[in-house]
Amino acid sequence: MTTRAAAFPGVHVIVPVKNLAGAKSRLTPGIDESARRGLVLAMLEDTLRSLSASPAVSAVTVVTPDAAVAAVATRCGACCVDEQQALIRATADGGASGGPRASLNAALTGAAYRVRDAAAPAHLAFVQADLPSLRPGEFTAAAASAIASAAAPDAPAGHGRAYIADRSGDGTTAVFVSGATTRLRLAFGTDSSRRHAAQGAVALHGSWPGLRADVDTVADLHHVRRLGTGTATAAMLRRIGVPDTNPR
Repeated sequence: MTTRAAAFPGVHVIVPVKNLAGAKSRLTPGIDESARRGLVLAMLEDTLRSLSASPAVSAVTVVTPDAAVAAVATRCGACCVDEQQALIRATADGGASGGPRASLNAALTGAAYRVRDAAAPAHLAFVQADLPSLRPGEFTAAAASAIASAAAPDAPAGHGRAYIADRSGDGTTAVFVSGATTRLRLAFGTDSSRRHAAQGAVALHGSWPGLRADVDTVADLHHVRRLGTGTATAAMLRRIGVPDTNPR
């Protein structure tokens, strides 16, 4: 992707997507598995298109074990890293351990190592794939805020990490890492907002509703419907009976 504005330090974004089998199980029983799969792909498409439209973004990499996810990512102009290859890369540097949460963070870490090996970007961002209401300007503003916080005169030496809590305040929708050698220390999963803060990451408090609106429950679907979504998600919401009243 070549969307970066010349005056803006480019951010390489890494987006994780799990296997579609059993995806978004908290949307059951009202939404069947086929519709949940379609919804995951639609939200991914809208998230990637918003990211690619931000002048802050120099490239996007999707890490996934799923071929259908990889196909959508490629169509949207993103690079793809196989999750198993990312885990192998993380293991080589001691970045992998057991459990689903650890595997997610290890896969992201391994993908980031591969990106750093190939391109050495000055800034990385790790962004959830289910942000269908994300606006390009929100990501641009958040990236600028993260980079500024890392460069502040009173910033601890080498900290370079910032995060965005989801709308509940418990989860995390994005983590920014500034500096080509800054430690990643990712803590996605249950209670991730508190854990990122405990590890020294700076909380970003901007008004970016689309960047905080990830989707796990039916209530979340109604929330993003009210915010407005990208066209792919809007079509899926209509198909499953949650009409989007404010599509973009």
